[in-house]
Amino acid sequence: MICMTYNFKTNGIDLTQNQLTILGNFLLSLNSKPDVKIIYRGESIENLKLKLNICEHDNLLDKLNYFIFKIGEKGRVYQEKYYQMLKSKNIFAIDDTSERFLKHIFNKINHVIKTSKNPEIINFKKYNSSFVDYFSDKNNSQDFIRSFETLPKSNFLKVRDYYLEFLHRVGFLGFYLNTFFVSTTPSKKIAQEFTKNGDIIFVSWRSMERSIIKKTIADHNLPVIKKNIFSYQKEFSVKGALFPQDIIGFIDRSQNIFHVNPNLFNYPELIDYMIKYGIPTDQSEFGSIVNETNYSGSVIRDGNVINDNHKNNF
Repeated sequence: MICMTYNFKTNGIDLTQNQLTILGNFLLSLNSKPDVKIIYRGESIENLKLKLNICEHDNLLDKLNYFIFKIGEKGRVYQEKYYQMLKSKNIFAIDDTSERFLKHIFNKINHVIKTSKNPEIINFKKYNSSFVDYFSDKNNSQDFIRSFETLPKSNFLKVRDYYLEFLHRVGFLGFYLNTFFVSTTPSKKIAQEFTKNGDIIFVSWRSMERSIIKKTIADHNLPVIKKNIFSYQKEFSVKGALFPQDIIGFIDRSQNIFHVNPNLFNYPELIDYMIKYGIPTDQSEFGSIVNETNYSGSVIRDGNVINDNHKNNF
């Protein structure tokens, strides 16, 4: 549960008693749902300034309120500098189901397993012998690709993402510069460990229901991860972005202020709807706002379908 000792503000103004009641009801409703958890993401002020093109003379918190609740927090590949570094080769669309991408995933996992001396990778290998044996053998590359051909269409991306999440968590050796995942954790303490006192912690929520995807993977003779890398971080990899509709607010650690998404207060009678579908947000100016930042593109969610787009295309 979010600590109620913060100084709560929205658009830089202290919450009214009515707004505090709405926020409290929203959090209580979240907490009452066993399959839903609040998740946190720590981010440095310097990274946010770079991503959002915030200048030194700008009012930082005003700009964060302006950008975060309009465009959200996106995966690394949507940042201009990473896009320019990668656009000649390994940029993949968020819904890419090509044989080329599957081969890239297999080869990346193979490379990580065979070359990394990281103690976390070494420890991971101890607990995941079947996974390691499978991806260590390059002869399994075509088997990996063929296995996807037999998957139900509804599970294709879920299985692909299962392996991509591993590469995302690995870091530089994995799916790092070109990742469209955003790292979060249900532990605020862990999120704080990735920040300094003056940094920001995003607060969102997600359903923690994991589908029967592991069973689907095993049924198609693909390897399942028994114990994930960096398991102590309790990472929950969010695909594409923390959409503004899913952000409750952000914590300014330097002043112990919780800046609440102003859109939360527009529909106090729709709390259950918002928890399921997101906070209704006017994004009519989304394109022009993104162009003010150093993002190279955007990611769009339409129901359960997520697509992306870069200014210069892939």
